[in-house]
Amino acid sequence: MTALFADYLPKTNCPPADANESFEVVYHVVKKPDLADCDFRTAVEANLHHDGDPCQRCSISIFTDLSDVSKFLDFFPYMRRRHLAEGYIPPAAGKIKKLPSQYHRIALGGRTKTLTGKATLR
Repeated sequence: MTALFADYLPKTNCPPADANESFEVVYHVVKKPDLADCDFRTAVEANLHHDGDPCQRCSISIFTDLSDVSKFLDFFPYMRRRHLAEGYIPPAAGKIKKLPSQYHRIALGGRTKTLTGKATLR
């Protein structure tokens, strides 16, 4: 199934050619235990990071390994009060690419609330 991407994605190399649709369980840091659409807003949607990479601004940060979440929280201690959403993102929701850092980015399609249920405090 091919992902349907948001209209605001840059037309050139976004998502990158080496991004893939292979998804497993993913994790996303959120503010509250009850998930909402605002938990999955991209920087473009939130009007943030105007000088950032245009394609990365159209994505959200996710993790595919709990050890990466732990490293992230060690690096950003203020995030430890946040919650961790766990779920599966279907291929039609976007593509995923591992970045040089310990986390991944996913370029989202039109379905931003793809993780459902409650998040847990980690």
